[in-house]
Amino acid sequence: MKSLTIFFIIIIVNCWGCAPSLTSRNPNRRMQAVERLADQTALANVAFSDNNYAVRLKAVERLTDQTALAIIADSDKECIVREEAVKRLSDQTALANIALSGKEESALNCEWDIKSMAVERLTDQTALAKVAVSDNNKFVKEEAVKRLTDQTALAKVAISDNDNLVREEAVKRLTDQILLKKLADEDKNLFIRRIALAVVLSRTEDIVMIKKFASLQGEGGATDINRHIARLRLAIREPTIVKRCGEIELYLDIDGENRLYNPNKIVLGEKITLRLLKDEHILAAMKWETEFPTSVTVRDFQQEVFFEANVDIETLLSFLFQSPEFAKDDFVELTHSNIPEVRKVAEAKLGERGGLY
Repeated sequence: MKSLTIFFIIIIVNCWGCAPSLTSRNPNRRMQAVERLADQTALANVAFSDNNYAVRLKAVERLTDQTALAIIADSDKECIVREEAVKRLSDQTALANIALSGKEESALNCEWDIKSMAVERLTDQTALAKVAVSDNNKFVKEEAVKRLTDQTALAKVAISDNDNLVREEAVKRLTDQILLKKLADEDKNLFIRRIALAVVLSRTEDIVMIKKFASLQGEGGATDINRHIARLRLAIREPTIVKRCGEIELYLDIDGENRLYNPNKIVLGEKITLRLLKDEHILAAMKWETEFPTSVTVRDFQQEVFFEANVDIETLLSFLFQSPEFAKDDFVELTHSNIPEVRKVAEAKLGERGGLY
């Protein structure tokens, strides 16, 4: 009997602290206890005070209290805990405070990531405008610009920001045609000029301007994105295409990229996406990127060196014409188009269907 008593005492001693408890020395037991908690005050206390980051993280995952989450997002010692707190924040004031935080940023901390995550959850245009205009981190600013619709703030960034990537993002979101045309004509940066003109051509209803850039009297400059955009704008106005597809919208996305060549010379390039949409449904889409050469021999690098993406709108139109809406007679009509790419694709489609007769 005595040995049996000793046996049970040993079991009790060994299992002491095995049950889930917030005061257990075992972090796993504390985490199990947290999983049973619903009380926000208790969860906040754990998230603030537990010395194990995994336990704090588990508590944050169950927190909804916005005040507590804001404090944790700003002050926890571990990035993973702070990031989880930001993910659960919806309070716009708290998110704005984090996004506009003046904390020192470096590669050794996660301030960039935390601020960017806060910006991604921001919808308040005033706060986004302030971040876009005044933040000292270009990646955070760029993220804010992507979510910004305030045209005054976008114009300020597009005109005066000291980082061209941030400016490019702002230019793409501008709706002011006068300002876009001014940037296209006068900006000192080659790619800002290029983007501004491309954006204007993709949106303008000025048919005279569209025809001017379409250069239908000649087929030179096959890789000129602005000529391609203008010709696409005319193509989707073709009566036969409108009859079969209805009103089509052209969506443009254009981004700069660069390649470093020795000795420390930067060459510019681009990524271009064109989509043909009807009621937000994609009818045809393609993406092109600059194919940088393996080496570049340029005597004068004082001027910007730029390689265009080799855009091919014939292939894009070919995808559009694959629609079963198009009949053989439609392609016969389109062979008389004054747009070279439309004629070529229509002729190819006729060939696939046995020619004119």
